[in-house]
Amino acid sequence: MSTIETARVLIMQQLTSMSRCDFAIRDREGTVVGAVVTGGGAFARFTSGPRQLTVLDSDGNAYVHLDDIPNLGPDRFEMYAADGRCIGSVTKEVTFLRRRITVDIAGHAYELAERDFAERTFDLLGPHGRVAAVRRAWPDMLHGLLDRNTYVVGFETNQNPTVRRAALGAVLALELVRLKDRRQRGV
Repeated sequence: MSTIETARVLIMQQLTSMSRCDFAIRDREGTVVGAVVTGGGAFARFTSGPRQLTVLDSDGNAYVHLDDIPNLGPDRFEMYAADGRCIGSVTKEVTFLRRRITVDIAGHAYELAERDFAERTFDLLGPHGRVAAVRRAWPDMLHGLLDRNTYVVGFETNQNPTVRRAALGAVLALELVRLKDRRQRGV
């Protein structure tokens, strides 16, 4: 039986949008292995969107927590393990025509690199190559109208547990960046 820590492929299906950003996490066979829940107060979420997300395992235990740090510079998120220690950060950098997402995991530089201009496929690349392949699947009609996404995350074998946690945090940061960009454009 696979878990959020052992499944080679995780499918993250968004359940809510707008002021919440909750997901169900399933393995390749469709078994629920975890969830993403939105934290923070309702008023804060209403005015600035979701800023705190926690990934839970199938037993409801925290796996990784993502916190959007308010600042005047580029978007920055911090990731925390279940015990509260900071395991890394994610920063959105603006480049010419593209968005660049850099990830710092335990002092090592990683990048969430786009593989296409439609912003649907990404690789999390680190010092030793690809850690995970991420695909934002095309939604069906209902989910498209509700602006709900599905992310398919395929991990390379034998990943360090901290890197695996941070990879999920980076995918969630990518979704929050997308939501913020849409809010700024008024869409």
